Amino acid sequence: MTRHLGLGALLLATLTAACGSSVVAPGNGGNGGGGGWGGGPPICAAEAFPCCEPGYDNPCCADCTPPTAVCGGFAGAVCASDEYCDFPDDHCGSADSTGVCVKRPQGCPKNYQPTCGCDGAIHGNSCETASAGTDVSSFGGCKPPPDMFGCGPFFCTIGAEYCEDSYSDIGNEPPTFTCKPLPSSCAGAPDCACLAGVACGFNCAATFDGGLTVSCGGV
Repeated sequence: MTRHLGLGALLLATLTAACGSSVVAPGNGGNGGGGGWGGGPPICAAEAFPCCEPGYDNPCCADCTPPTAVCGGFAGAVCASDEYCDFPDDHCGSADSTGVCVKRPQGCPKNYQPTCGCDGAIHGNSCETASAGTDVSSFGGCKPPPDMFGCGPFFCTIGAEYCEDSYSDIGNEPPTFTCKPLPSSCAGAPDCACLAGVACGFNCAATFDGGLTVSCGGV
């Protein structure tokens, strides 16, 4: 019995050192249960690192969350070469907004949806934008492909679609941009008058690059 207790204490000490923070076996420290590691995985502090690195052979790695690096803002903090800065509001760090460093995707779908990135370049879709090391830009600003106009980070077809911009009043939620087909009333020369019957059509504006945008707020 003494030998088993000694091994348990040694394991706990090893896990504590590996995680770099407090590791508690379920059942101890007032958590209830029967004590020992048999009651479930250890409880690790959220800031434990590098315990939670992928592939680290340690029981606490299943429960720990590694700290997230902050990027962007006026300080211009950058991420590692295999990451990109993901801005929650898709504003690319304007007005001192910050993002978090996220691993770049290793594979992307082949669907073509031209997307404007924070780097000012057009990418094949949102995933390919992240894979290139940049976030999508809700401000747009990239030169549209031929016969298309900007719709936030995306592009719609001139004369066939209009852009619906739905923005939220909650926190830093980024707006949602959707290309929608023009109604039959817009045949010929589309203008805001022909969108009067669509949702939020009263809040329509012509874009400088030849399109029409309808804005819906408070979603």
